[in-house]
Amino acid sequence: MFTHFMYDMVCMIWQDRSKGFLAGKLYECDIILIKHERLEYELMNRYKYYYDEAHRITERKYNYSKAVNLNGKNRPDKVDR
Repeated sequence: MFTHFMYDMVCMIWQDRSKGFLAGKLYECDIILIKHERLEYELMNRYKYYYDEAHRITERKYNYSKAVNLNGKNRPDKVDR
C-alpha cells in the first residue's frame, strides 16, 4: 500500500530534481525517474494495481534505485536549494 511517507519521499525527490530540470541539467537517472513514476501511475490508475505491485513491476523496467546507485558512486550532485 502506498503510504504518506512514500508520497513525501517522492515529492522530495521531485522538488530536488525539478531545480535541475529548470537549470537545464538532466541526468540519465532523472529520465529513468520520470519514466518510473509515469509507469507506476499508469499501473495504479488505469489497471488498478496496488502501489506495492505497481512498484515491483515498474522496478523491473525502470529501476531508479539502481540508476542512482544507492552507494552514491554515480549519484549526481544535489542541486543547490
